Amino acid sequence: MLIEEVNIAEHINWINGKILLRHVPFKKIVKKLERHYNVKIINNNKKWGQELITASFDIETIDQVFQVFNETYKMDYNIKEGQIIIN
Repeated sequence: MLIEEVNIAEHINWINGKILLRHVPFKKIVKKLERHYNVKIINNNKKWGQELITASFDIETIDQVFQVFNETYKMDYNIKEGQIIIN
């Protein structure tokens, strides 16, 4: 058994509409974003699956979230009709 201190904010911020990501694999982030923004995300670039991302979002739109990803991580994506395609 291992007892360690955790930051519960990472796990309960969704209640207040916030997304807090600390070294989270991108494939898990995709699921969080799909649920939070009610969109479908298709990741055609498999290198992003295991990429660890650190970010936090509050009132940003899904377009703003992906603009941040693009600026920070140089992610090529398209948003069209509630669907996001990552190339």
